[in-house]
Amino acid sequence: MYSRERVPVPRPSERTVEEAVRGPVEQEQPQGYVLGLQQKWGNAAVARLVQRAPADKPASTDAPGHHDKGKKDEPQKPAPDVHARIIKYDIDGDLTRITIASGPDQGIKVGMSGSLLTPHGKEYADFVIETAEGRVSTAHVKATPDEVRANSDCVVKPSTLESQAGKEF
Repeated sequence: MYSRERVPVPRPSERTVEEAVRGPVEQEQPQGYVLGLQQKWGNAAVARLVQRAPADKPASTDAPGHHDKGKKDEPQKPAPDVHARIIKYDIDGDLTRITIASGPDQGIKVGMSGSLLTPHGKEYADFVIETAEGRVSTAHVKATPDEVRANSDCVVKPSTLESQAGKEF
């Protein structure tokens, strides 16, 4: 039959030469693990991984006693001008009521000012947004329907909001 041989089991105090030189076989050294990651994924990826800290704790590079004084309010950059097309125009008294193909979905708000543009990009007739809903907005402009038809581009300037109080249209 089978004979059972007794295999000597090293005592915890006894270490093999390999373990003495390289450390335990089944445990990889932390430095070797990081070096392996760097070789596989690159220094930048491993640096981001190592420097991560939970949001509720200060980063490991913070000095003891360092307290975040809060973010300073940076001046907001003005919103960029919105270029749009006139998709409809109607005569309304002495003015022309225009419907613009941009609305709140594109950042347009009631009270913003704008101008009709010539084909060369020159502003020639000003208006103020009166209604804005979804993807369209409306305004009254002091231009003839022929001028609007010939120059159906406009620009709305979000940085300039005008008050509608006391204005008649």
